Amino acid sequence: MAEQGKEIAKSIAKKTRKLIVIGYSFPDYNKSIDTEILKEMTSLEYIHLQVRDDKIEHVSTVMETIFPDIKITVDMKIDHFHIPYF
Repeated sequence: MAEQGKEIAKSIAKKTRKLIVIGYSFPDYNKSIDTEILKEMTSLEYIHLQVRDDKIEHVSTVMETIFPDIKITVDMKIDHFHIPYF
């Protein structure tokens, strides 16, 4: 079942144009799965991060490594996570 879920996530990732990360820290124990799914985002145009201060450097590095040519904006020092509606 987990493998099927990963394949579904990868098919959605292929169509993703905007990625908004809300509170996810990309933990090392999940690195291989995260990377596998993120690398499928070949249509990605924009990344917006809402991440706690103590995790922003790690998350930014992950995103910049996988997507060196994609514009990344960051919200830091937030009291709560804002879920954008577009």
